[in-house]
Amino acid sequence: VEKATCSENFYGSRAPSPQILGHASASGHASTFFGQDTSAPAPWYQMERVIWQRCTAIVFDICGQSYDTHECVANYETCLNILEAACIEHKAHLHCLVGDRAILSLNTPRLLNSAHRMCAARLLLQVMSNWKALPTVATCKLLGAAMTQRVHCSAWKGHNLLLGDSVDTCLAILRVADQVCTTDVLIDSGLYDELQYSFHCRIVNILALHPKSA
Repeated sequence: VEKATCSENFYGSRAPSPQILGHASASGHASTFFGQDTSAPAPWYQMERVIWQRCTAIVFDICGQSYDTHECVANYETCLNILEAACIEHKAHLHCLVGDRAILSLNTPRLLNSAHRMCAARLLLQVMSNWKALPTVATCKLLGAAMTQRVHCSAWKGHNLLLGDSVDTCLAILRVADQVCTTDVLIDSGLYDELQYSFHCRIVNILALHPKSA
């Protein structure tokens, strides 16, 4: 690895320059299996301005479906269209898709939403209601979880970033949802404290997922 030089980043601190990137081989003509030349270091992309603000993350997961049939593709396509319609209506961003799991975010810098907690609740209920009305609900189920938290929001090469524990906590909550065999959406304590006065909420379980949520 070559000696790194430093440059100022958007925080005003010292950050490694692209020269810190090493080469897999010191000899020339290193190439990938696509035949692309990798002798030059990869370009260095900085994240956009980082903002510390409260956002709400939502994670949906399709469970129990068989992946060796065409039905699973139809289920996934239906779910995507339900999510797209809900995101448009409630000012949410479809953050990313990982397999049959979808991650949504509300009140990010690119799509501000001061009512993100209430919109998250309405989005959850709308998606679950539309899903339960489908004939495929008998073969698989849709789980949903949400959490609100202050996170570092940014973007990198057009990809929105949420730097915090919110998505990990939602995934942990989804595991609880599967264990208790619920078809209702689950939320963290922060959302529960605010939404219990506007929606019918009940405590399912109390878990110490990390110091900022229970």
